[in-house]
This record gives sequence, structure tokens and C-alpha cells, in this order.
Amino acid sequence: PYGCLEQVTSTTRTLLSLPELVTLSGSVGGETETREAMVQAGLRRVLSMQKGDGSFAYWPGGSWSNPWASAYATDLLLRARDAKYAVPEQALERAVGWLEGQADGVARSEYVRNRLRGSEAYIHYVLARAGKARKGQIQQLIDDSMTPLTARRREQVYLLKAALYIGGDRR
Repeated sequence: PYGCLEQVTSTTRTLLSLPELVTLSGSVGGETETREAMVQAGLRRVLSMQKGDGSFAYWPGGSWSNPWASAYATDLLLRARDAKYAVPEQALERAVGWLEGQADGVARSEYVRNRLRGSEAYIHYVLARAGKARKGQIQQLIDDSMTPLTARRREQVYLLKAALYIGGDRR
């Protein structure tokens, strides 16, 4: 109801999936023009929260970048582009570039590693969807994640394995 990055991204992502959901359920959805206008409005709102470095804040004009939310918003932009919506290429390139910088920083900095805790697997998944899979880093994260394998770690390992698969590793 407030229009923060996470809410707008979640709503817009659902609207992107609506044609598939309507087809699967056999029900009749709303008018396509209305849905498409809502998707475009959601994309504009998400892009209004992108910072100059490519990351995303929770609100327009926000100064703090959130790694998980930045990955979530970038994933939405990739899905929208795949669904043939107009996504500014420069905005998408900056978003992917920022995520790449975060993935690179993890290997060098304990500060970055601590800041990304819980977001790293999703960042790698989104990078793989963008054609930027870092298979060596991903495999190392999988190897490091195997014990103890809590429910949260299982989800992260799943995302990492999906990233490897998208990146071409079919093991």
C-alpha cells in the first residue's frame, strides 16, 4: 500500500505472470491494456528508486542501497525485458553492473560479505539470468554451504544450483 521497492516489484512481477496464470487456471483475466499500463507504471516506479550507481533504494531519493532488493528489482527488469516490455537498457546495465561489483567484492572484503549475507545466492541467480554467471564463485558458495544445511541454506543452495544451470553447468 505504500509503494516501497519490494511492494511495487512484487505487484509488478505478479502482473507480468498474469497471462500465464490466467491460461493455467482457465479463468478470464482483466483487460490486457489495463494490465500492461499497470506493468509500465510499476516499472517506472521501480526505476525511480534506482540510484546513480545502479543499485536500488527502498524509496525514490533514498540514499541506502539494499543488496537483496537491488537483486529483486533487477530480476524484475530482466523478466519484463524478456516479456517484451520496454526496459531502458542503460538502467538494466547499471543494475547488473552493480550486482557484479557486489559479487566481486565478496571475494575481497569481509565487510561486503557480511553486508550481503542472505543476498549473495539471489545476486548470483540474477547475474546468471543476465548472462553473467560466475560459475567458479557459485560452485565455491555451494561447497561452503553444505554444512549445516538449514532450511534457509537449502533455499540458497537451490538458487545457486539454478544459477549454475542457467550459466550452462548441467550437472
